[in-house]
Amino acid sequence: MRRTIGIWLLALGSAGAPLGAQTRDSTRLEDLVVTATRSPTPLHTVGSSADQIRPEEVRRRQLSSLREALQLIAGGTVLATGAPGGVASLFLRGVSSSQTLFLLDGIRVNDADASYASVLGGAELSGLGRLEVVRGPQSTLYGGAAIGGVVALDAAPGAGRAQGEAELDAGSFSSWHGRVSAQGGTGSGRLGAAMSLSANGTDNQRHPNDWDQRTQLVRLDYRIANGLQAGTTFRGLQHEYTSPGDSRSSNTTPEGTTTFRNNLGTVWLEAAPLAAWRSRLVAGLEAQFSEGTSRFDGAAESVFTLRSKRKVLDWQNTIALGQHVVLVAGANQEWSTATSDGAALDQRLSGFYGEAQLTPIPSMTLTAGIRTDDYNSFGQATTYRVTGAWMVAGSGTKLRASVGTGFMPPSLAARFGGVFQNPNPGIRPERARGWDAGVEQSLPAGRGTLGVTWFHNSLRDLIGFEGATYPELGKSVNIDRARTSGLELSGEVASGAIDARFTYTLLTARSLSEPDPAQARLIRRPRHSASGDILVSITSRGSIGAGAVAIGDREDSDFNNFPSRRVDPGDYVVARLYGAWEVGRFTLRARVENLLDASYEPVYGFPALGRSVTGSLAVRF
Repeated sequence: MRRTIGIWLLALGSAGAPLGAQTRDSTRLEDLVVTATRSPTPLHTVGSSADQIRPEEVRRRQLSSLREALQLIAGGTVLATGAPGGVASLFLRGVSSSQTLFLLDGIRVNDADASYASVLGGAELSGLGRLEVVRGPQSTLYGGAAIGGVVALDAAPGAGRAQGEAELDAGSFSSWHGRVSAQGGTGSGRLGAAMSLSANGTDNQRHPNDWDQRTQLVRLDYRIANGLQAGTTFRGLQHEYTSPGDSRSSNTTPEGTTTFRNNLGTVWLEAAPLAAWRSRLVAGLEAQFSEGTSRFDGAAESVFTLRSKRKVLDWQNTIALGQHVVLVAGANQEWSTATSDGAALDQRLSGFYGEAQLTPIPSMTLTAGIRTDDYNSFGQATTYRVTGAWMVAGSGTKLRASVGTGFMPPSLAARFGGVFQNPNPGIRPERARGWDAGVEQSLPAGRGTLGVTWFHNSLRDLIGFEGATYPELGKSVNIDRARTSGLELSGEVASGAIDARFTYTLLTARSLSEPDPAQARLIRRPRHSASGDILVSITSRGSIGAGAVAIGDREDSDFNNFPSRRVDPGDYVVARLYGAWEVGRFTLRARVENLLDASYEPVYGFPALGRSVTGSLAVRF
């Protein structure tokens, strides 16, 4: 690992609340979610299956990365190619990672031409305003790639007295991490600013397996006049990761280095010309660059580069028609360019969406929406979504259900050809229809929520690769249908000094087109996945917590054989222990990851880290 001794970032950031104030307030106002309806909505009225993790919870549970936080969400399994910094995949309800939409500050960062695997593998949560996950097809509100659901992160705004926090930690495998963040606003509340900078590195356990990363986040908000606000955000992520390759063969996935950069900027204007009408215009620009080098068994080094650029313009209007009807309608324009090894392809998207939220009686909320997306690369896609939620009077019980459709556009290379494949002008987008139904029970005195959800997704026209005899090139084709279904259990409980969260998912995920039953199961989707985390405030200044992730009954492919064969990579349980203590402006933190030193491979051939110990010192100013 290239060490940068004497790194330091001087900036101002979001101060952590004193530990004594971090215990959950069981009487707080109910959480609002945005992603499920595109407007702030009380969670008890949402008919979709939705979750959120709040910034204070990230700090209290010492969740150092996005993938750690997503492990605490029902229905999701995050698998990485070994150690921190590697490529990570989120299988939400058994749907592939590329088919789950990832939003940063309201802008998509993935489609068939741009992956968020490197972002998920390294993204941290400093400066987080909200992290929300909505499960099930969500293309009606967000367009392509939202088959499994949507993961949304927003930057926190700055407000109030200027304050900040600096933190430095170090631990096993020569790992280190530094962060400085700050936020504040003017006394009048007209201007707010927030920022966060970080740097980290590690040698990891195998050799060579270095990872170095830098992140930047800035947000500015300005109230121009009553009913008129503007703002801007910028996010930057740069990392370099060296992979030792598949532990069993250098011919399968060889040693290589990936250099990745992602920059995203947004500018927004929000107006309320009438009391019942709010209009928001967002312009975004995202640029990704990825370069990978690899070498098979001492042969010449190969280099692959991919660049993507996306310009987005989104105009959303939220209109209240009396007390019982809220309309959300808008238009979305995107201009994308994907460049692979010098060959550039362009795509343009025009999308129009609308959703009505109805409250026929105070305890019932219904939504119905429709969207059409027009791509110059393949044509139109129309999707719909209907949801319902009913609070049973006096019981704290919520019944909810939803049904909707989603789609995933084919990549530009799949349709028009590229360096490694022939064109297929007739290729169709992947499509899905999904439903879920659930029950949520609020605990007395606002001490938490228990929930159970049944879900089912049918997918068709899935895209695979049809090979050819050398030197001919293969092509992408629609070859598969699949089905995922299962059960999700979740709970959040806060009572006195104890704050706990747990999830369990039972999943069946199979191809419906594979003639061989032994090959029909979708790889890397565990049938059983569970997670839990319990935090105890032992004093007003100190806390201790423990968590675990368990994965059971899964299959993977061993590509060291030709043809490849199915293997059982094994079950595993990974436990963690952490604690914190506050002394004045200083906070001492310590955590042990993989407490039991479990030996396991999240992805076959890529071992995860053994036990690691990390300590940190943070100071508020």
